[in-house]
Amino acid sequence: APGGGRAQGELIFAGFGIDSKTHKYNDFKGLKLAGKVAMILDGEPRHGRKFDGPEATRAASIWKKLGDLRDAKVSGVLDIR
Repeated sequence: APGGGRAQGELIFAGFGIDSKTHKYNDFKGLKLAGKVAMILDGEPRHGRKFDGPEATRAASIWKKLGDLRDAKVSGVLDIR
């Protein structure tokens, strides 16, 4: 796990936590994440045309997800594996 700690805020489900222009996929669309704790799923969706293949894309990297969520100003992240 990338880290531990404490966060406070309303829990909001943010899908896989992926925001990728390359894959034309955005789990954050329509969500107001600032100050909330984002609950995300590990990995990437099984989508034949956007996330195809056995290797996870860069967009599904936990570090990319955490960076995007930080930019969205979440107070914390709960990663579901």
